This record gives sequence, structure tokens and C-alpha cells, in this order.
Amino acid sequence: MIKDLLRKLPPTVEAVLLVSSRREARRFTPWLDAHRSDLRCPVRVLVAPAYAPYSAWVRDSYICLATPRHDLVFVRPAAAGIYINHLRGDAYTPVAAARLAGGILYDARIFFEGGNVRIGLRPHGQRDVFINSHLFQANQELGIPDAVIREEIPALFGPTVKVLPEVDPHLDTYITFARGGNVFVGDPRLALPYLNGQPTTSQEAMSRIRRHDYITKLDQVAKGLHRLGYRVHRLPWLPQPIVESTHVFPTYNNGVFLDSRTF
Repeated sequence: MIKDLLRKLPPTVEAVLLVSSRREARRFTPWLDAHRSDLRCPVRVLVAPAYAPYSAWVRDSYICLATPRHDLVFVRPAAAGIYINHLRGDAYTPVAAARLAGGILYDARIFFEGGNVRIGLRPHGQRDVFINSHLFQANQELGIPDAVIREEIPALFGPTVKVLPEVDPHLDTYITFARGGNVFVGDPRLALPYLNGQPTTSQEAMSRIRRHDYITKLDQVAKGLHRLGYRVHRLPWLPQPIVESTHVFPTYNNGVFLDSRTF
């Protein structure tokens, strides 16, 4: 998948691949050396320092913001975690990104992951910042005072942040904003037909959808975005992870774009 993406990137983009070890870099370097002439964009492989390893997928460990003067700010969350078996040093990721892009590093007073926040542009260009209610719950569970949460969210994301119903802790698993005021919102009703012939999976999915009232919540999200002026499209969606790896429901994004770079 990564190799296919690199072939499609335009020459105006520099791709930086974050890897966990020199061994991982050596596995990829021969392919890169053999295909550089076929790639339209420059590609670099960055190996994490031994004291803070992380994988190429860094678990949403920072948010890239811009000041009114267009300075880049890499915001590192409070209580950044290290996840599962990949030994991801998530707290180091924004440090590396800030150094590569020449940005400023800011240590936030609240916890977040990149997928907790989404930015949308309406057809006429107005920008909206969206979070969901899980962001407040996650900070409260970490013992961060409500007063700090109320101060830091508008300080980071602006005074008019819009709070959406929680369907998943990460907004980017069920909402995808695109150019031109378009937005894609998940819809379980469109996904269930793909599960024909898998009665156990279908029953499990339906049980979770009913128990959490996902259809109603996602319809509320879609209607609210439509009222704001967005062109709303619905995509197949199921609670994740719920289906076999061969089933893909494209309702989420994972990637960071910095000027002409993609991480």
C-alpha cells in the first residue's frame, strides 16, 4: 500500500517515511533505490532514535496548527501514550515533525489524539472546527480539571468549536471532509448488505449498532452538517473493528500534510 501511494504522489510533495528501526529501513531501502527513477516525488526514510521508537503509523500523537502569521505549531498532547506491541514513542513524534518542518513545539495542557479533531471548509470557504463529546470524557478520566479543558480547547482550536455526538472516540473514523464543501458521513445501513453470507458478523454488527443507537447519531451528524451548508454524502460504515480485513469501509483518514510534505 505504501509503495503504491509513493508511485501516485506528485512531484510537489516530499514523502517522509517514519520507521522504527534501521532493520526496518534496510528492508525498504533496496526497493526505494531500485524505483527512484519511477517515483515523481522525493522520498526520505527517517529512523527514530533508539530511546523513542515509533512505527510509520504514529497513532495520532500530535496536531499541526498554524498561527495567524502562518507559523507551524506542532501541539503535543498531555499524557501522550505508547501503544500496544509496536513500541510507539508517541511523545517523540511531534518533536521529530517540528524539527523536520521547522515548526514550533507546544505542550498542550489537555489530552487529545489527532482523530479527535476535524477541520471542515464550507462551500463558500468558512472554516469549522469539530470535536466530539469523547474528548471531554477522556480528559476527565485523566484527572484534568474542567477549567483547564474549557480554557485550552478554545485556545488551541478557536472560540467556536462545534461538538458532535460521539459515535467513535475518533471523528475521523466516521466523518471525512473533502474539498469543495463536501463531507462523507458513515451509514451502517449501507454497510450491512456487504455482510451477506456472514450471519455471525452481521448479527454482532447489528447488535452493536442498535445498542449504541449509531444510526440515529450518524443521521444527526449528517443533518447538522447539511444545515451548516456542507454537501453531505453517506458511505458504508460499521463499528471498528468488526469485519474481516478484506472488508474496507473508507470513512476515515490517516495522514498529515505539511505544505508540500506528507507524513
